[in-house]
Amino acid sequence: MNGNKELDRYSVESGNVFRIPENFDHSYKRGYLFECWTSNGKPVGNVFVVNKNFTLRAQYKALPKLIEDDKPASIRDVIVLLQYTSKVGVFGNLSNEEMVAKGADLDGDGKVDIVDVIIYLKSV
Repeated sequence: MNGNKELDRYSVESGNVFRIPENFDHSYKRGYLFECWTSNGKPVGNVFVVNKNFTLRAQYKALPKLIEDDKPASIRDVIVLLQYTSKVGVFGNLSNEEMVAKGADLDGDGKVDIVDVIIYLKSV
């Protein structure tokens, strides 16, 4: 489900494995990053055994604010993140560890790079 909108319906017999399709639509939620799928409020992996009827819901987390002000995450945050990866601008002298601590490692690989910039840009 996306919000209260049903996106798709599958029939899987109890005891069988369900694999979430790679192109399964979790949709865009401005200012948030898709975190995982949940069922009954608990995270589920992309492959799991079906024991009863279930509804998948997308769980999101707010984008980290890199510019400390009272405005929501925006293209301004993308620009400073891009500047960091180019080693210029206000974050150009910060270490990777400092940027990870700010929440800028959006793909969870332990380093802040252009991939994180793209993920952020797609989510604002």
